[in-house]
Formats: sequence, structure tokens, C-alpha cells
Amino acid sequence: MSSTWQGWATDFLKAAQLPTTSANIQFLHDWSARKHSDCDNNPIDLTYDSGNATKCQKTGIRARPWYQSYKHHGNALDAWTSQFIVVGFDALAAALESGDPYGVDYFARVTKDLSRWGSGGFASYYYHRSQSSAGQVNSAKLHKGWAALQKTFNVGMPHSLKHARHVHGHGLRLLHRARKVRL
Repeated sequence: MSSTWQGWATDFLKAAQLPTTSANIQFLHDWSARKHSDCDNNPIDLTYDSGNATKCQKTGIRARPWYQSYKHHGNALDAWTSQFIVVGFDALAAALESGDPYGVDYFARVTKDLSRWGSGGFASYYYHRSQSSAGQVNSAKLHKGWAALQKTFNVGMPHSLKHARHVHGHGLRLLHRARKVRL
């Protein structure tokens, strides 16, 4: 049976020198709730063998074939920082560094990192949640957009129409003169 410790998400973020925002903590808890493995002191499908780990469950990933059980919290923290930093999950790292992993616009790359990590179930959840968050309306931006649209109609459009009439008239005059010229 899997076991973790109180405050593990904050410990993981601090160990990797990431912001301990509520969004980051929620992200890690969501990940833990959808992990594939059921290994001791392994809340998010860690596969890194820190030397103080035992093979717990197969991952199905050739590069990292086993989820690990860790004897102590410190071993899991070491494995987390090693897997996270050394193995290289750049999009995942950037999303957590942002402080709001669900709010980034490169969520497809983060999803790919989560799949490479060995957390396909959470990758799918993350993708759908982030995709729906990307479509949410920001009222401040919406208001600015409306103001820009009003300016376009009230200022830009009359100017453009006046310029178009001028160019059209000039073109007609040139055509009229061209008919009078014999070659």
C-alpha cells in the first residue's frame, strides 16, 4: 500500500527550488490522485533509482521500466530532484516555475513531458483541464478588446473609407485621361 507524508508537495517544490504556490501544490496533489503506481513514499510515479529504492511496479516505458518504492522521505526527495532536473522535463519545469501549471499556453508540451514521465493518466487529465482553462474569458482583456473594436469602427474605419474614396476617385480620373490618349 502506498504511503506519503504530510506536506510532501511543499517538500517536493522546495527541493526543486520551485514556487510553493497553491496552484503548484494543487497540481502535485492532482497528479498524486491520478498516478499509476502504488509505491511507498512515491506520490507521483517516480522512477529514478536513488540507490535507496526498490523496484515496485513496471511502468511500460523502456527508458524507465520500474516505479520505485523509497525507504525514507529524503530518498524520494532526492529521486524527485534527480528525475525532474537531471533527466530533463523542460516544459514541466517551466510550468511549475510559472507558479500556475494549468494556466500555461504550452500545455501540450507539458502533457508530453507527463507522458514521458510515466503518468499517462494524469497527462490526459492535465491536457483536458488546461485546454478548458485556455478557453476561459478574461473580462479585463475582453473589455480592452471591445474598446479596440470601438476605436476601429469609430476612428479607423471612417479614415479608411475616406482614403478608399480618394484612391478610387484618383483611379477613375486616371482612367478617364487614359481614354483620351491615342497610341
